[in-house]
Amino acid sequence: MSFLDSHPHYKTYDESNYHMTTIPKNTLGPIRGVIAKHSQDESGLYRYSADLLLTSIPEATTTDNVWDYISHEIDRALRRLSQNPSKFYDALMQVSREVFGGRIVDDLNQILEENDVGYTLEYSKYEYDWVVREPQDDVFDTIEETEEMVIEICQQTTEHLKQCRNNLLLQDNLRARKDAVRDALSAMESLMKNISGEADIKIATTFLRQDLLKWGKQIIIKDGLSIWNHLHELYPDIRHGNPDITSLTKEEAVYWIDRITTFVTYIARRSK
Repeated sequence: MSFLDSHPHYKTYDESNYHMTTIPKNTLGPIRGVIAKHSQDESGLYRYSADLLLTSIPEATTTDNVWDYISHEIDRALRRLSQNPSKFYDALMQVSREVFGGRIVDDLNQILEENDVGYTLEYSKYEYDWVVREPQDDVFDTIEETEEMVIEICQQTTEHLKQCRNNLLLQDNLRARKDAVRDALSAMESLMKNISGEADIKIATTFLRQDLLKWGKQIIIKDGLSIWNHLHELYPDIRHGNPDITSLTKEEAVYWIDRITTFVTYIARRSK
């Protein structure tokens, strides 16, 4: 199974404890050392490993059997692949499986663990897979679950949530992160306006607060407007057309989207 098949949204993973979206440079030399150690008795394995890594870039394969030349090519290939984590992990899996039949997996995993990499390679006779060391909350799953909750209530909210997911795929870009949060905010706004029949989110909040039996405690009802106000205060350029440029990290974007979708899900459930 490819790395992206197992972790299609790995760029949103929390990196508080482990490297989840980047490859630490100090793993590359030791990884080449593992490949070299397990190739000592058969130099053809070393060249085969280099060729698989190079074709994963993709680049032309090696042209010589000289050990030092192959070492240089493996180092160079690992550096190039490390710029694209999904390719890097797929290439390591391929080398582990096709060249060594799994014999290097334990050594590779030890290097990754020593360098706080958040993935470990698991394998059996028929299957190899990268698994996370620490369970991850997938914000994409949360958004999709929220879409299912509102699809029969407000189509506009559903469309904003879909766009939120699309922008999150590009979250290495600051503007895309802000657009993802803006889309989540617009999803909440659309839902509140749809339910209340009001054209303003503040008036919509007042409408909900008039029926606490149906919508619940005021502190929860007011949270939507609170999120709205905080976001526009902290990130005035969350809306297009504002000349200010504010910082919004990946972690902050996921936090706000999680909080918004929690509120949207709550309102959707209370509306039924």
